Amino acid sequence: MSEFSVVIPVREPKSAKSRLAGILSDDERSRLSLALLRRVLGAVESSAARYCVVVSSSPASISQTIGKFSKVILVQERKFHGGVNSAIQDGIAALSQNPKVMSSSQTQSSVMFIPSDLPFLDKGSIEEAARLLENFDAVISPSRRRDGTTLLGFHTVEGKLARKFQFHYDDDSFNKHIHELRNSGLNYSILESDKFSFDIDNLEDLELARKIVGAKSHSDFISVLLNGF
Repeated sequence: MSEFSVVIPVREPKSAKSRLAGILSDDERSRLSLALLRRVLGAVESSAARYCVVVSSSPASISQTIGKFSKVILVQERKFHGGVNSAIQDGIAALSQNPKVMSSSQTQSSVMFIPSDLPFLDKGSIEEAARLLENFDAVISPSRRRDGTTLLGFHTVEGKLARKFQFHYDDDSFNKHIHELRNSGLNYSILESDKFSFDIDNLEDLELARKIVGAKSHSDFISVLLNGF
């Protein structure tokens, strides 16, 4: 399997999941965000990923959560609340400036951009994407509603290809990213995977995820995320 790293943008927990405000308390939204992040980081940590760059608007607010993960490089976004597209570029820069990354072989290097709120992500799905990147320039996965992008990966050297790419997160991103891939002449694969496509944005997502794992309440669902299922 080719060498690959992962970039994950993260907002501070207290302001995350704003669409669930009024349904979950501020504390519950914060706990949910941290539990989802832990779940995603656990999947990355167990995979063959070399590094995982977490780009945060508030590193101190998540430092305890990421402390046990040895592959994580935590960086603060350069533009506070600059959005996912800006954070992605910060992650690319952090990878290219890391001396350990720079000193390793870059001839077969790939980078994946993954959200922090995928409750069912696992090692196998990440490595499936990595294997696709051995044969394609890029790999992409849509959200369940096919309007968001829950995986975007490039077979690249030091992120140079990704730096030329125009990102469109939070703006019908899946369809616009497909358009960008086509216009760039990149040979890409669409990975249809429930592990990647299921993110938690709203009450419908939360309720479905709760039912899938058999949790009786939202609080129970958070506990299940933390303890495994």
